[in-house]
Amino acid sequence: MRCPPVASSLKGCPQFEDKFDPFIMPDLILQSTAEPSGDSRKRKAQDDGDEGIYWKINWSRFDRYIRDDLTLELLVPKGSPERTTHNLTQTVRSLLKANEVRISPVATINSAPISDVHGNGDPLMVKRI
Repeated sequence: MRCPPVASSLKGCPQFEDKFDPFIMPDLILQSTAEPSGDSRKRKAQDDGDEGIYWKINWSRFDRYIRDDLTLELLVPKGSPERTTHNLTQTVRSLLKANEVRISPVATINSAPISDVHGNGDPLMVKRI
């Protein structure tokens, strides 16, 4: 996801714009870059289309993606026939996707304060509010 552009820099700390659509793609990506370049066949260095743009990653989703990919790699045998491998891969992907839908985001998990948990002196007794 794209971070908002830097509006100013205060003492070396970037100040981002308040209102911004994080899903706007950089202009260079949206433009067609497959233009024939006359008689020169050498590849020319192009400027980065996202220079000066900050990006952020959804780490929990990225972690889930890598974990699922590694799980799939371990569960699907390498020497299996093509059809068996395809069916097993689709089954495991479906199970992992179903599990992903059921998982609530980490940010929404709220634990009770320690004072509520140990309120009565009994560590197993949670104080009702």
